[in-house]
Amino acid sequence: LLALSFTIALQQTSGHDSLLYIDTPLGRVGDKNRVNFMQVLLDVADTKQVILSFTPTEYDANVRSQLDKQYSSYCELYFNDGTTTIKR
Repeated sequence: LLALSFTIALQQTSGHDSLLYIDTPLGRVGDKNRVNFMQVLLDVADTKQVILSFTPTEYDANVRSQLDKQYSSYCELYFNDGTTTIKR
């Protein structure tokens, strides 16, 4: 959350209001704070484009329920025998 705050503050200060891409946003967030953190990201997404890349363990039932119908697009990547499959 601190890194997110710094990033948004730098964007506001610099005048470069670009999108946010966050890889594994919940990788270091404890179970108790995952829902709260997702709510903060949804609040940020009201004013800017946010792209999130989750690992399968991050995207649990709690996170899924928070994001349900809150996104404009959703893709899943599957790796099998050296082949990547995209499910939309």
